[in-house]
Amino acid sequence: MILRTLRPVVLPFVLTTTLGCSADVGTGEPAADPRDECALCAGKADAWDSPAEGSCDAQGLLRVANEASFEELDIDARLNRRAAENIVEAREADAFDTLTDVDDVPYVGVSALQALLDYARARGLTDECTDPGPGEVELGFVSDLDKTVIPPAPDGAELPAAPYPGVTTLYRILEIGADGSLEPGDLTYVTARSPDRLEGVPEWLAEHGLPEGPIETGTTGIPHIAQAEKVRDISRTFDASPAQAFVLFGDSSHRDPEAYKEILALYPDRVRAGIIHRVTMTVSPGRVEGLYLVDHYPQAAAILASLEILTEEEAWLVYEAAVAEGLELEEEAFRALLETPTP
Repeated sequence: MILRTLRPVVLPFVLTTTLGCSADVGTGEPAADPRDECALCAGKADAWDSPAEGSCDAQGLLRVANEASFEELDIDARLNRRAAENIVEAREADAFDTLTDVDDVPYVGVSALQALLDYARARGLTDECTDPGPGEVELGFVSDLDKTVIPPAPDGAELPAAPYPGVTTLYRILEIGADGSLEPGDLTYVTARSPDRLEGVPEWLAEHGLPEGPIETGTTGIPHIAQAEKVRDISRTFDASPAQAFVLFGDSSHRDPEAYKEILALYPDRVRAGIIHRVTMTVSPGRVEGLYLVDHYPQAAAILASLEILTEEEAWLVYEAAVAEGLELEEEAFRALLETPTP
C-alpha cells in the first residue's frame, strides 16, 4: 500500500523542453532520474502533468512501454539506457496495464514518463482513441480513516479489534463489485495522521479485508489545517481522473463535512454522494448541507441504492455483514431505510 504525504518535494532535476531528459556529461546519454521514486505520487504532481489513467495519452504511453523495442526506447524515445532496459525486462514478466505499473519500474521517473508520452504523441498513438466521457469509467471513492473506517481504539491499544460493522463489505462492493467484476484501484484514503502515525494501519486494513488504496497523509492534527490538507489531496485525486465521478466518506468528528463541502463547490458535477458517519452527539444541519448524515453503514448502503450506485441486493449484503459483525438493526428497520433512505 502506498503511503503519500502532502509536503511538496523539491526535485533535483529540471524538465527540458524537448523530451524531458538531459544528457549525462561525457556520455551523450540522457540522464537517469537520480532516484527510483514515484512520479505520480502526491508532492510531485506539479513536476509532471500526468495524463489520466485510461485517457488517450495514457493508452499511447502504455503502447510504447509495452511494444517499443529496446532500441526505440533507448534511441528514438531517448530514454536513459537503464530505464529502457528495465522497461523491457519488466514487461517480459507482465505487461503494463496502468501508468503506475510503468512508474514502478526502477529508473523510470518524471523524465522517462514524459519521454514515453512524447514518443507516443509523435507516432500518433494518442490519436487512435477517444477519451472517455463522464460516467464512462468506474466510480471512484475517497474515504477518511479514523472514525470513518477505524473506530476509536480501547485504552492502551494502537488500533481497535475491527472496523465499523458493514464498512468492509460496502467498500469491497464499491471497489470490485459484489461479483468481483469491477477493476480495483478506485479507492483513495485521506487522513490527518502524519506518516509516522500510520505504522500498522495498512496492515490493519488488509487484515480486515478492506480494499487497498493509496493513503494521503497530513502533517498536523489541527482541524482547520487538516481540512485544507484534505481538500488539496482530494482535489489531486479528482484532477488525476477527470472522467471519474466519486463518492466521499467521512465522519462528523472534525472537519470532514467542511472539507467535503469545499470539494462539492469545486467539483459540483463529480460528486455522486458525500456520506458523513455520525460520531458526535450533535451535528448542526448547516455542517452537512448537501451531504448525507448516517448512523451506520447499512444506512449508507440504502442511500447509495436510492442513488442507483448500489443495487438493493448489494445494500442487503452490507446489512447482513453489519449485523453479523455486531450491529443491532432489525430487518424491518433496514427495509424502512431502503424505502426512505434519506436521513
